[in-house]
Amino acid sequence: MKNPRLDLPGPGDTNRSYPSSQLEQLFQLTADLVIMIRANGSLGYISKKSFAFTGYTEDELSGSNYAQLVSPSFHEKSKSLLFSPAKGVSTYEMNCLRKNGSEFKCRWSCMWAENNESLICFVHQLPDDQEDNNYGKQLLTNDQKSDTHIVNIFHGLGDGFFAVDENWKIISANLKIESILKASSGDCVELNLWECFPDMKESVFHGMFLKAVREKLPVHFEGYSTSSERWIKVHAYPLERELFVFFQDISEKKKTEVELLKIQERSIEQNQMMAEVLEQMTSGFLTIRLDGKILYWNKHAEIISGIPRETILGKLIWDVFPGIKDTPYYSLYKELLDSAVAIHKEVRSPYLGRWMELHAYSTHKGISVFFRDIHDKKAIEEELHKHSLIVKDTANGVSIIDPEGKIVWINEAYTMLTGYTFKEVEGKKNSELLTGPGSNLTILESMKHKFQNKESWRDEILCYNKDQQPVWFETSGQPLIDKEGNCHQYFIIFTEITQRKRAEEELQKLSLIAEQTVNAVAISDSERTVSWVNKACIELSGYSFDEAVGKKIWELFDGPETDPEVIAYTQRCVERNQPFQVEVLNYKKNGETYWANVSCQPLLDKQGKLQCFFSIATDITEKKKLEQELESQRNNITAAVIAAQEKVRAVVGQELHDNINQVLTTVKLYNELCRDGIGNADELLGKSVDLLQNSITEIRNLSKRLSAPTLGSIRLMETVKELVESIEATHRILINFDGSGIEGLEVSQEIHLAVYRILQEHFTNILKHADAKFVTVLFIHHHNQLQLYVKDDGKGFDLNKTRRGIGITNMISRVSSLNGKISFKTKTGSGCELQVHLPL
Repeated sequence: MKNPRLDLPGPGDTNRSYPSSQLEQLFQLTADLVIMIRANGSLGYISKKSFAFTGYTEDELSGSNYAQLVSPSFHEKSKSLLFSPAKGVSTYEMNCLRKNGSEFKCRWSCMWAENNESLICFVHQLPDDQEDNNYGKQLLTNDQKSDTHIVNIFHGLGDGFFAVDENWKIISANLKIESILKASSGDCVELNLWECFPDMKESVFHGMFLKAVREKLPVHFEGYSTSSERWIKVHAYPLERELFVFFQDISEKKKTEVELLKIQERSIEQNQMMAEVLEQMTSGFLTIRLDGKILYWNKHAEIISGIPRETILGKLIWDVFPGIKDTPYYSLYKELLDSAVAIHKEVRSPYLGRWMELHAYSTHKGISVFFRDIHDKKAIEEELHKHSLIVKDTANGVSIIDPEGKIVWINEAYTMLTGYTFKEVEGKKNSELLTGPGSNLTILESMKHKFQNKESWRDEILCYNKDQQPVWFETSGQPLIDKEGNCHQYFIIFTEITQRKRAEEELQKLSLIAEQTVNAVAISDSERTVSWVNKACIELSGYSFDEAVGKKIWELFDGPETDPEVIAYTQRCVERNQPFQVEVLNYKKNGETYWANVSCQPLLDKQGKLQCFFSIATDITEKKKLEQELESQRNNITAAVIAAQEKVRAVVGQELHDNINQVLTTVKLYNELCRDGIGNADELLGKSVDLLQNSITEIRNLSKRLSAPTLGSIRLMETVKELVESIEATHRILINFDGSGIEGLEVSQEIHLAVYRILQEHFTNILKHADAKFVTVLFIHHHNQLQLYVKDDGKGFDLNKTRRGIGITNMISRVSSLNGKISFKTKTGSGCELQVHLPL
């Protein structure tokens, strides 16, 4: 099959035609043989030199498999080389096969044409077989024609292409010259290369092109085009008088290479810095490969182990440390390999006999280990543990500090006293945590000085807890000094003395006025033995100073009528070292009584133990007399008011009773008229019924509320029972009445009336306010005393917050006037219980 005429689209102009002779000359000079291999391996184009080169005509090769031209020994290799996906120009050495079966060495330069999905191969015979180079030339004729596919292939190449003649005139170029070299392809053809691309004149392009032409050998290089601002990869192939140049844009690749180079430089720099850091570390460091070979051993590892690095690097760890598989180190090694997690352990070295702290990490390449000698630290910790067992449960706060004054341990009492947990104080100083505006700076400087000189101390200082509340501590510091005289730690014990300091401050204030005060002052010890009294106490009690000192406090002031409950209360406070204030009946030396308001304050010593009691007494006899007179008058007034109320009620009740009797008389008259047939009977009877019902209701209501019950021959039992029945008639509450305690009991008119009114008032309050459903009423007659209990299941009330009304006030006044006792037991949501005790 003959090749048709070549219609070459010119660069930049796809419709432009070039004479076939120009392109024919171009491809004839390109190489010994130019072929196009399709993706399936068939030949799509064969240059005119094929017969001279191989002995095959173009028609014989067209459409056949390329392997026909390749030595059988290179068939498999050619598949992987020729059709590899690599972009750009690739060059291989591979033997060709002539039609007569002879082989000759060739260089294959191949590049992939994307638009045609074809491989363009330029085949050059190597010099060893140059004698056969003219084989078949005599059969080459001028009327052979080229295949138009090769033209399209050159324009479809993924790489740029141009060709220059011996005068450096560009004789052909494909369209890639525009996108890569930023030059118009139409303007470049027929121009001098150096004029078209002046930036190439004084660059690597110029030198390498000259070299290819001069040495008649292909050149491959990379250069930077300043005009296009791109990196270009070039493959230049010299012919007899022409130079074929294939090029591709590798700017992105160069950027990547530059970045990689920078990364490599940074990595090298970082590795150098890391090596410097590792060498300056105060910890030992080693790296072990997975097979156990030691790759790194820093300077401090030499110091700790005593093993020079030159004797250990590159050796297996099993050889350097024999028997290591029987030590804890091997278990850690296996754990790192199996779990690939970081390990932090403290291990006693079987080789050095010392404790080591290890931080080990594993990677896919090996294991890195940081280690440091902590033998002295472990010895201190063991000593600390012994001491901690002693002070752990003490009530005093304890902190242990290092030589820099930083806290390394505290006990639970420290947290209780200061509010700080160990996590909050670890690594900090006590002076940073506990001092404040009121702390004595002189004492702090003294403590600091003794600490720096490894001396013990004991001082009292005002501190501040976590909530910034002031706390007084007695502090004592004790250094822990080893055999060499080095102080590794300090024990500091904190004893809270806040109460004692406050008591001392109070005593100091009181002592300034105790001697001159008009109040009696007595100081007694823990046994309540008097040790000092002031002038006012002598005058009030009648005892001289010598008579008072040495006596028990109760021997001076208590007597037969002193309230036992008050004595018991003061005794409890004394036993608990608590302050108290009471009003008590005291006795003078001559037996005369007086009322005193006594305040007593315990004072504590430095150890927090009771030192003495400071008692101040104020004579309040006149005040008590006035209170008693006022109470007596109040009772008399209350009784008079109650009597007046009863008198008024009786009169009003009598008045109502008389009026209602008149109404009843009218009713009687109406009935008589009806009986005698006089008047309208229906009308008279209707009026009578109405009048009669109204009278009954009025008598019942008014008599119950305003008049005292009939007390003549009616006993308390019947009166209360009648009242209970009247309340039940309202159908609002159920009442459980137990009157067995007053069955047949006869009481005075005052008690009878008081009980009735108290019950009446209390039921009224229950109905109005309690929302109760059930009420229990109980009477008890015991030891000449009448006891009344009323309990409901209502909502109750807060007696301290509720403002007492006139009803409760009257109830209290009635009971008080009869020298009885009344009490209420109640709270919100729990009902109410009334208790009344009246002497008979």
